[in-house]
Amino acid sequence: MGLGIQKSFPAGKIKLKRIYESRDIGTFNGAVITWPKVKEVYGNLSFPKLPEDRTYTYGSLVSSVDGRISFSESSDSTQIAKRNVYDPDGSLCDLWVLNMLRSVSDAVLMGSKTIGQVPGLTGRVLDRELLDERKKSGKPLIPLHVIVTRNGEHLPFQHRIIVSKDIPALIVTSPNGVHKIKGRLAVEYKDLGLYRNLDEISAMKCRRFISTLGIIAVGTGDTININLLLRILNKIGINRLLIESPS
Repeated sequence: MGLGIQKSFPAGKIKLKRIYESRDIGTFNGAVITWPKVKEVYGNLSFPKLPEDRTYTYGSLVSSVDGRISFSESSDSTQIAKRNVYDPDGSLCDLWVLNMLRSVSDAVLMGSKTIGQVPGLTGRVLDRELLDERKKSGKPLIPLHVIVTRNGEHLPFQHRIIVSKDIPALIVTSPNGVHKIKGRLAVEYKDLGLYRNLDEISAMKCRRFISTLGIIAVGTGDTININLLLRILNKIGINRLLIESPS
């Protein structure tokens, strides 16, 4: 399986200085990530106990000092972080933190507009040291990519996440959108069905079987039911889901 381009993240350049820590972190009784590079650069990375009936979600967000995550004339968030020419080490650190959060996830969630605006975007882990630790933990090298689109209108059907056999991906849509999307997919995919309520999820017999591309409809009409989606992801073995912004 191809791992894509690896990137250098020298710990000395990206080491963070923590200026605030929530008291609530001390009450967490879930996983504590003890990987050497995480400890050296970030410090303690802790998660609360996983919910029993749904996937745990957490987010990655970079903003400017005045609270911007993008500009009105362009929704490309890389202008805030990745292309920060005034502080290249800070920009590199932002990217590394995103990679750290990806490396401990089972899946990453992105919106169809997000991937459409960034043709080369994937949720791969670019830091070799983090990738090695992920492998040691028993996780697949590439997280499942969960792509959400209500009706497929903004879904880039030729995006590498959709067409690459190396990237496990799940397209999540509404019941009304699923047939539109199927009609435009030019690659092989697995139809994971339609789920409208908790009873249908209870009868679900699948497990972690998404190795290439799957498509699933969750909700009713034109609406995607995110609560049901989190329960489905939990059932197929997705414990931690990283929400990549903006999604």
